[in-house]
Formats: sequence, C-alpha cells, structure tokens
Amino acid sequence: MKRNNRIILLFAILYSLCTILGISFLVDDSFSSIQKYPVLFSAGFLCLIFLFDRLLIRLLHAVDQPHEWKWFHRQHGHLYRKFKAQLEEHPMRTTIVSLSVTWLIYIIAFYPGIVSPDPTYEIVQFFQIPNKYSSYVNLIDPHQLLTSHHPVLHAVFIGSCVKLGLLLFHSTNIGLFIYTIVQTSVLMGTLAYTIKFMKEIGTSYRFRFLTLLCYCFVPVFPFYAVTDVKDVFYTCYVILFEIMVFRLVTQKIQWNWKRILSMIGLMILVCLARKNGIYVVAITLFVLLLSRVHRKQVMLLLVCIVSFYTIYNQAILPYFHITPGSPREMLSIPFQQTARYTKYYGDEMSADERKSIDRVLDLSDLAQRYNPERADPVKNKYNPDTTTQDLKNYFKTWAYEFTKHPLVYFEATIANTYGYYSPLKYRPYVYFRDRYILNQFGFDYQHNSLANLRAVLRAYGNSFVWILPFGLLINIGFNTWIVGFMVLYYICRKKYKAILCLVPAFVTFLVCLASPVNAYFRYIMPNVFSLYILAAMFRYFQKKRKDPA
Repeated sequence: MKRNNRIILLFAILYSLCTILGISFLVDDSFSSIQKYPVLFSAGFLCLIFLFDRLLIRLLHAVDQPHEWKWFHRQHGHLYRKFKAQLEEHPMRTTIVSLSVTWLIYIIAFYPGIVSPDPTYEIVQFFQIPNKYSSYVNLIDPHQLLTSHHPVLHAVFIGSCVKLGLLLFHSTNIGLFIYTIVQTSVLMGTLAYTIKFMKEIGTSYRFRFLTLLCYCFVPVFPFYAVTDVKDVFYTCYVILFEIMVFRLVTQKIQWNWKRILSMIGLMILVCLARKNGIYVVAITLFVLLLSRVHRKQVMLLLVCIVSFYTIYNQAILPYFHITPGSPREMLSIPFQQTARYTKYYGDEMSADERKSIDRVLDLSDLAQRYNPERADPVKNKYNPDTTTQDLKNYFKTWAYEFTKHPLVYFEATIANTYGYYSPLKYRPYVYFRDRYILNQFGFDYQHNSLANLRAVLRAYGNSFVWILPFGLLINIGFNTWIVGFMVLYYICRKKYKAILCLVPAFVTFLVCLASPVNAYFRYIMPNVFSLYILAAMFRYFQKKRKDPA
C-alpha cells in the first residue's frame, strides 16, 4: 500500500508539473510567469499535487468497481435491437456501413479531398517539378527531384493517383478523389477491425457501441478520412501493430511462416509510411525481447525489420537516385535551443561561436526566424553543404552555450513541446484553409460549390473540442494523461506485462517531443485514434487477476 501511495504521488507531481508548465508557457512561452509570481505558482503547484493525488486514488478505486450503465438496460425499440444484432453478428460490415453513412457528407462537401502543404509537395516531387524540398539538399541526380524527406511510398502512391486522373480524365480532382476514396476505405476498414477485435477480447457491447458512435460523430475521424495526408495510412498501420503487440503479449501464437511474413509486412508498412515508424517498431520489439515475450520469434522479427530498413535506405533508394532527406529533420531540439539563445543572448557570442553557428543555420536573421512553437523557420535555412566537421563545431558551441544559460535551453524545448503533455494547449487539428498551393505548380485543384456546407462542418469541427467532456477525446495533452493513468494502474496492480502494449504509444509520444511543431495533431494522431483499443485492452487486463503470461 505504501509503495502504491508513493507511485501515485509521483504521478500526481508529474500531472501537476505539466499543468503548471502549461499555464506559464501558454502565457508567454517561458518561465517568466513562474519567476514573476513564485509564491502563487508554488502554492498552486502544492494544491495541484494534493488534488491529483486524491483524484488518482479515487480513480484507481473507481475503475475496479462494477458499474451499471442503466440506460443500456432499458427497453429499446425494434431498430436498436436489430442494429445490436447486426453489430454483434457482423461487427466489421456493420461498422463500415455506419461510417459510410455518417462520413458521406464530408466526402461530398470536401470533394475531391483536403490537400495540405505536405501532400502538395509530395505530388510536385513525383512529377519532377522543382520545389523547396529538392533545394534543401544536394541531389544525387539533378534529374531526380524526389527525395526521402516525405515517405517515398506515399509520395509515389498519391502522385500516381493524380497521374491516373490526368491520363484517364484530364482531371487533377478525379485523381485526388481516387486517392481519397482509397484512404477513406483503409481507415474505415481499420476502425471496423478494431470493433471486431474488441469483441474478440471480450469488450462489452456498450463500450463497442460507444466507440462506434465516436468513430461516426467525433469530427477528427471523418475530417482526416478526407484529408489527403500520409499520417492517415500511418495511423492505420500503427493501430494494427498495437493489436499485433497485444496478441504477442497475451496469446500463445501458433507460429508459421504465413504469420511471420504477415507481421513483417505490417511492420514494413509502418516503417515506410513515416520515418519515425522504424523507432515505434524497433523499440517496441526490443522491449518485448527484453521482457522475454516469444524471444526467438521476436528476435527474428527485429532482425528482419532492421535489415529491411537498412537495405531500403542504403540500397533501394540510392538505386533509384532518390536523395535522403536533410539531416536537419533530426535536429529540431538543438536548433530551437540555439535560435532562442541567439535571440536573448546573441550579443554575448564570440566570433568563433557565431562562425560555427552560421556555417550550419545562417546566423544573419536567426533570432528573427525563431518561433517558440515551430522549428521549421529555423531549420529551413539549414546549409545543405554542412560537413561533419561543421556539425561537430556547432555542437561544441551548442554545449558551451548551455553551460552559460541552461534555462534558455529548457525554455526552448518546453515551449516547443508542452502541448503534448498539457491539456491546456489547443491547436486546430485539421487543415481548413482553402489555399490551393497545388495550383501554383500548374495543377487544377478546386473544391466544389458547397462552400456553405463546408463552413458548417468546419464550425462543428472547430467547436467540438470545447464541448466538454466529449472534446477531451481529441485533446492531445489529455490523451497523454489517459495513457499515463493506464501505466499507473498497471504498476499499482502489478500487471507489468500489460505496459508492453503501451510501448508504441509511448514511443510515438517521445517522437512528438523531438518533432518541429508543438501540439501538432498529425504527429500524435496514432495515439488519439488508438485510444479506444487501448481502453479495450485496459479493460481486458483489468479483468485478469494475474499478470498475463
């Protein structure tokens, strides 16, 4: 009991710290509010610790108690009973039909799909049109403008859909719509499979029914179904990977080559859909290996996926003269720290410090380019001719400047990440802007004439986050807190192997902390979309008296 109390207190401190940091950085992206009112924030911090401690204790007790949802036990009409029978007997088919009906209005209103900047540049690169991403690097082949900055597989797929529309129908819109329909179908199929999976592991009908209602009416699902962006496919693959991990942890699997190849195929899709997919897969498998879960088979899976990813990057992409993306994509954290240091303490820099930074980031307007919540303006002037020695000199300067003003470095990192662990930060979660960037490159992409309908759907999407408590379902920081509570429960109830099922979500969260944008929904989308299956898994482990074998 004392051990549990200490763990609960630790989580209460973490939640309180996230809240206090969220308040301070929401005001002015720094510790200045805390420094200005230290007594007020200290008192608030202690009060929050007490409140979270009491709340977590009550929640841990509450989730172990049986609950009766009486409205589910009332007499329902014929249509409801018929729908329940269909969902029980045909969970995937019923879910797909339900999603098709409720999402149709979005498909019509936003025809041919919402095209944001990232897919725009993927299409442009596929058609070998000069663009900013091909200028960020020194190309292997000047005639091959496709780089691996964006996932190559996705760029080729969306570009091929557009090309197909142009060849067959002389229409960019039809090509984009082909892509949108495929993407929507994959997302529908994945979500339908989660409903089927929940039934397989004994999740109650009421939870499955509520999950289906969320899939139908929580706007992030239909909005991203028609937003032509790589993260939708990636999210689907991660959800399926999490289900695969659950089966590895909880079930005695009959291993055969068909099963192994299907697992490897799924993991390859995760890795090819986004660059950070390799971290999600490799780290999860490594943790499973350390936990002695199907050791021989997991070792085989880990070796296969690491080998494939190495061959893909070192042999396959170079064979097609596809240039690797810029190293700057991995350096958001130190670059933001340097930019903030330059803004506030640039006058203290020596000539050597300035030179080492300028060789990498262009120091002339670095302070002006600094945006506390977005690293792209800083990274966009990364020198593509930077050498290994230049980076070594830069990191020597970076480390030296940290010893002089360490607080600035912490402020830079928190300002660029706090939305991922503080529910107080909100950023619009889907692209609503009718900026047809694609048209600047010679494509004819336009929405239809249903502007009023789109405006209504946008208003619903924007306002949903403020409809409590339902809006918390798409609050990034709150979703992180829910996963944190699951970890707390598993530790207090000594269900340690259950934590393994949360490793993909935890790695995704860590990747977001290293990402260039604060509270960016696309980056954390796998965690938000998979919250429902994680909750179903939570209920499964909650019912088990002993740790899963």
